[in-house]
Amino acid sequence: MSLSLIALGVGDAFTARYHSTCAAVCTPGATLLVDCPHPIRRVLADSGSGLDIGDLSGVVITHNHADHVSGLEGLLFFAHFVLKRRMPVIAHPEVLRDLWRG
Repeated sequence: MSLSLIALGVGDAFTARYHSTCAAVCTPGATLLVDCPHPIRRVLADSGSGLDIGDLSGVVITHNHADHVSGLEGLLFFAHFVLKRRMPVIAHPEVLRDLWRG
C-alpha cells in the first residue's frame, strides 16, 4: 500500500507566511486532510500539492484550537453546497463534542 504525507501548512497560529499547521495523508483510495485552518482553499493552492477540496475524502481534527479548525465551517459548506456531498469529520469523541458545542 502506498501512503504519502504532504505538509500543507507549517506555521504557528500567528503565521503570516506559511499557513497554520495542517497536512494531507494520501493513499490510492483516499486523501484525508489533517486539521483545517482558514483559508483552507488558499492553503491547498499555496502548497503546490495540486490538491483541492474536491480531492479530499474527509478531515481529521486533532484538537480544537482555532488555528486547527478555523477553516472547517467553510470546508463543510463548500462540500455541501458546491460538491453536493458530505465531508466526514474524524476526531476523538471529546473533540467532536466540544467542536459542535460552541
